[in-house]
Amino acid sequence: VEDETSSLRCAHELGELCEGMQIVVNLVPYVRKFETDFNHCPKMSHIKEFMSVLWSYGVRCRILLPMGVDIPQANRELVMRGEKRRRRRKKSRIPF
Repeated sequence: VEDETSSLRCAHELGELCEGMQIVVNLVPYVRKFETDFNHCPKMSHIKEFMSVLWSYGVRCRILLPMGVDIPQANRELVMRGEKRRRRRKKSRIPF
């Protein structure tokens, strides 16, 4: 999430804490799921810079990208299909 935890200062703190340890840090970019979700993912260039800071401390890390990055678009399409079906059913009902 684009906030204090993704700052380069935080990367340096994490690097200092993990220096000399045999670990792998997984960087998982935030994926916005809903229109009302106000969190944002940092730009890939910033994520790579964060990763290079960790590497400078000898900390192994990798970026884990989710499969199907355009999940919000797919969700919107499913919602729209459901709404169309409901409208068709409503029109086909015979009023009594």
